[in-house]
Amino acid sequence: MGALVALIIFIGTLALAWWIITQPPRIERTPPPEPLPTMVDVVTVGTSAQAPNLYGFGRVEAEQETMLASRVAGQLERFADGVVPGQVVEQSAPLAFIDQADLTLSLEDAEAQLANAQAQLALEQAEQQRARSEYESFGRQLSAERRSLVLREPQLRQAQSQVTQARVARDQAALNVERATLTALAGHGARALGRRRQLAKPGDRGRAFGGRGAVLGTRLAARRVD
Repeated sequence: MGALVALIIFIGTLALAWWIITQPPRIERTPPPEPLPTMVDVVTVGTSAQAPNLYGFGRVEAEQETMLASRVAGQLERFADGVVPGQVVEQSAPLAFIDQADLTLSLEDAEAQLANAQAQLALEQAEQQRARSEYESFGRQLSAERRSLVLREPQLRQAQSQVTQARVARDQAALNVERATLTALAGHGARALGRRRQLAKPGDRGRAFGGRGAVLGTRLAARRVD
């Protein structure tokens, strides 16, 4: 009896297993779930001045740079007292001095030439006055051309021209003496023009930098900017 019951249970189990295996799968279609809302952070935005810290290596350059040139030839005698690189100097303050010995001699020679030309003009004026007196006492009328020759008018014009040339040469020599002192522009920092006893010629240059502002040139990496 017990064996029969066990056999029936075994057969029933096999039948149930076969039935389950032979049944097609059943899948129920369900709508997709609704998407979850995106998480956001709400912040209040305001404006403020920021001063970032920049780190880098660079070179500070003056915003304005002026070239100073010597307009006369000569030996650089000395720099003005207290002139050092980077120092701010007043307008027209002396920076350097060129030896004025030769320039002074040229000025004295030009003054002598002017005095000689003026003396020659005075003599020619006296000669013209004498010629005029003789012409008037002669009592005859001459043509304009011959009258000009008799009254020594060409010689007078030549003497006057020589005085003018001598005066121009004297003024130029005096100007060269004045130019032997190099002066600064307004608000510029002085920079050394050269070594002492350096021979200077017209066009030799020095530098003066404007004192109103400066420019910093550098290369920065993005990771070094805070």
